[in-house]
Order: sequence, then C-alpha cells, then structure tokens
Amino acid sequence: MGEHEVIEQDKSKFIDSLTVHLSKLSRKMLKIDTREEVLKYITDSFLNVFNCDVVAIGIIEGDQLVMNSSGEESSKLDVLFPAKDINPLLLEGSMTKENDLLAHDSVLRNYFDDNNFSTWFTMPISDEDIAHGLVIVGYQEDTILYDEMRSHFDELGEYVAIVLDLINRNKHKRKSMFDMHLIANQKDHDTTVDELVSIVTGFSGRESQSNSAAIYLFNEEKNSLIMQPATYGYVKKDSIIELTEDNLLNTYFPNVERVGHHSITVPLTVDMELIGVLYAEKDSEHIYTGYDLDQLEIFGNYFSANYENMQLINKEKEQKKALENMLKVQQEMMKFTIKSDGFTEMNEKLGELLNSSIILYDRFFNVIDFYLHDDDVFSKQAVKEAGMYARKNRTLKQVTFDFVINEDYIFDGMPISDGKEIHAYIGIALPDNFDMELLALTINMIKNVYSLQFTKQKIAINAQEQIKGSFVE
Repeated sequence: MGEHEVIEQDKSKFIDSLTVHLSKLSRKMLKIDTREEVLKYITDSFLNVFNCDVVAIGIIEGDQLVMNSSGEESSKLDVLFPAKDINPLLLEGSMTKENDLLAHDSVLRNYFDDNNFSTWFTMPISDEDIAHGLVIVGYQEDTILYDEMRSHFDELGEYVAIVLDLINRNKHKRKSMFDMHLIANQKDHDTTVDELVSIVTGFSGRESQSNSAAIYLFNEEKNSLIMQPATYGYVKKDSIIELTEDNLLNTYFPNVERVGHHSITVPLTVDMELIGVLYAEKDSEHIYTGYDLDQLEIFGNYFSANYENMQLINKEKEQKKALENMLKVQQEMMKFTIKSDGFTEMNEKLGELLNSSIILYDRFFNVIDFYLHDDDVFSKQAVKEAGMYARKNRTLKQVTFDFVINEDYIFDGMPISDGKEIHAYIGIALPDNFDMELLALTINMIKNVYSLQFTKQKIAINAQEQIKGSFVE
C-alpha cells in the first residue's frame, strides 16, 4: 500500500470518527433544556473531544457578538468580544485558517496570527438564515483540519441552532402560560366564561401576532357555533355559524390545525367532545407557522381545561341548589302527612319540584288523585283509561312502566311500597333536563313520603275498625 493510500485511509478513519462524535453530541443535546447547558456542553466537548487549546462561543445580541461560554484557558479570546459589525461570511459556513475568506486585516485573523496559533477554525450556529452565534476554536500546534470536516461542523452548528430555537420557544411558551395563568388567578375565583375568553383570545392574538382572534362555542339548542364576547381585534367571520348535516369542521372554518396560511383554526375539546374552536387571522402578508400552531394549541387546551372546570363547578352549584330545594319540598310534604290524610297538596308540591304533572293510582290502578302542571290538559277519564291499560298490559315482572294519556302524555310509572307490600302506583313525567344524578335520591324520597302517608291511612283505618269492633261488643 502506497503512502498516498495510507494517508487517505487515515483521513477516512478520522472523518468517520468525527462523524460518530458529532452524532453523539447531537443526541446528547436533545436531553438538555437550557441554553446555558447546551453552550457549556459544546464548549467542553470541543476541549475534550477535539483537544483544542481555546474555544469560545459568542451569541448574537443585537448587532454584536457577545461572549457566552468558554473554557478555562479561553480567557485569551476575551479581546475578541464583544464583536461589532460581524463579517457575514463567518455566519454562512465553517471557516479554517487554510480556507478563510476574511480580509487580511480582520480582527479574528490578526488575533490568531499575532498570538501564534498554528490552526484555528470557526463554526456558525445558524439555521434557515437565522444566526444565533459563532464558535471560535484555536490550536497552538499544527493540527490537520480536512476540508471535508467543514460540512460536518456546519451540520452540527445547524443542529445547535435548532436546539437553541426549541429551548427559546419552550421558554417563551412557559412564560406565556405563566403570565396567562397569573392574570386568571388575579381574577376572582368566580371567573366567568366571558373573562376566560377575554384572557385566552388576548394572549392568542398577541403571542401569534394576529390581527384578530376569537373563540366560538357550540350551542346545542341553536345547533350553531357562536362567537363569544371579548374578541381580540376585529373578526371578519360571521358571529353565528349555523351547522348543517355536514359535521366536518373544515366545512365551516378554514385551515383546521394547518400552517402556512393567513388564518388558522384550533379545535377546543373536552373529553374528546368538540365544544368550540379558537379562530385567528393575520394580514395577507403573514402566515401561521408551526410555532404559532403550538402556541395556539396550548392556549386552546388551557381554555378547554378551565372551561370544563367552570362547568363542573356550576353543575355542582346547581346540584346543591336542587338538593336543597328537594329537601325543602320533602319537609313540606312531610308536614302534609301530619296535617291531612289526602294526597292533593303532596302531589302539588311534588309537581312543583319536578316541573311535572303527577298522577296517583291505588294498587288496583284506580285513580286516587292527579295534579296538572302548567299547560298540561287531560281529563280524569283519560287518567282512568291509562291506568286500566297499564294494568292489563304490564307484566308482573315489570317494576317500572309507562302510563300513556291521550297518546300525547307519557308518564314514568313506579310502585309505592314499604318493602312488604305495594300501596299504590305513581306516574311522573320527568323533564329532559332533570339531573339524573339526583334521580335515584328523588325517587327514594317520593316513595318514602308517599309510603308514609299510605301507612298512616292504614293505621287510621285499622284503629277505626278496632273502635267499631269494641262498640259492637
């Protein structure tokens, strides 16, 4: 093997070894989450892996290159910082002493020549024309730097720039979330949906540099998506979006979770169910980027989480209010069991509690009494016929069944019993919005109160029979 072949083989091995080292550097940086740690890691790696004598990393601040990280021996490079009017060539690609394009009187070149550095090179930290800084490396003794190494260092510099950009974005996201959460916490604990909308649209519009931002929430009764008050800027889109049979969000809002356009839409969901959208627009000269989408999704998730929490709190308040009302009605109904032996006032109170008409049959499905609520209209004969029909058609195994009156009114029928025998049957038309979590408690209350009244009647009848028997004797 000739000398040239040996040199080429050594060169190939060195380049391969360099590639492995740079790959390890890249993977390691993925686990680092602060800029200071990344730059220190790069500095230490150049000193330890590439055995250089001095290394320094300058970060661009304004129009200057300012020292950010360096090795212990690299204080000699302090004189190079801060650097003003940075030569653009240094930020376009890696440069070595042998292939530099700098002017002969450049500060960097003169420094290394004046201080007898045999070899030096630079590595830009830049990606997609966005320059973050520059790595400067020097060797006191002659060191071979193959021209093929430059492309590998350029790739490393791009990777460092990407990592720094991700760290900056995450830091900015965390700050935005902290600021938004701080503002939300400064409000009263009874923050309204409108106030939450105002906070989220404000941050969404400012952080994404949008002209406008708005939140639309789904209204089930109107089958529409309705723009909520407190938008950011002027929103050109209609305030009410009526929904048709087509349930695809793209039909009503453009660019759902798509970047590269002047507008963008982020779905808002709670438990995998769509509750609305966050919609934003920029002017015709700007588009939404992947970073904008990440930001808006974070704000959207923040809104959804807090909106769900508000709904749960409101539901808890409504349940508490309904429970208090039910207990109050129960107390009133219990009073009637003391004052009277009938069911008219009890049916009325129960009907008011449930917003329902009430029908009451004895155990043979004969009408005892009924209460008409609001605009319900039907006759006693119709109630009687419904009872007879249920008696003939229900099976003995059916615990609950329906009472149908005039084919228009459907009542949920259930037995009233004391656990030993059935006293009667009651029919209730529960409203659609009735809290189902209170249903079991409500039914138990109804059964207990009515069963008590029937038991009271039975005791009274037995007492009368005993009195009659005693009188006859």
